[in-house]
Amino acid sequence: MAGGNIDDGSCMYGRLPNGLVSTGVDIVALSDQAGDFAGSCGRCYEVQCNPSAFSDGYGNYLDRNSGCKDSTSVIVTVTDSCPCNYPANAYSNRRWCCGDMYHMDLSDHAFQKLADVGLGVIGIRYRVVGCPGGFQPSPRASTADFPAGTRKHL
Repeated sequence: MAGGNIDDGSCMYGRLPNGLVSTGVDIVALSDQAGDFAGSCGRCYEVQCNPSAFSDGYGNYLDRNSGCKDSTSVIVTVTDSCPCNYPANAYSNRRWCCGDMYHMDLSDHAFQKLADVGLGVIGIRYRVVGCPGGFQPSPRASTADFPAGTRKHL
């Protein structure tokens, strides 16, 4: 999602910010391989950068032990999916979405609050939280709609 058009998410919230998502443009695409993916449209997470080192889905080692901004966190809303392997979907992303670790694809707006966007990927800590103002948007897409979802780049 970072760097791409945030208005084409598979949850079908449309052009943001628009009042349908209480976190504005602090949004996230959740991997369709995540255990909590089903029914994730509209769910809010608090995300914090976690200094760490890890490998991508192709085995490339990435050291992200530095680069996090203090102990800042951001609240994001799920508005899109990160599709693992859908041959007919140009946005399929096996490198990250099919990985052996939990993956969230943060918007640039959310990412830059946690670390330098130039890093591309960071380790994270996360937890499900209520959406700001008690706002709970209704999911616009069913789980079956996600294979056609869009996924930009990290």
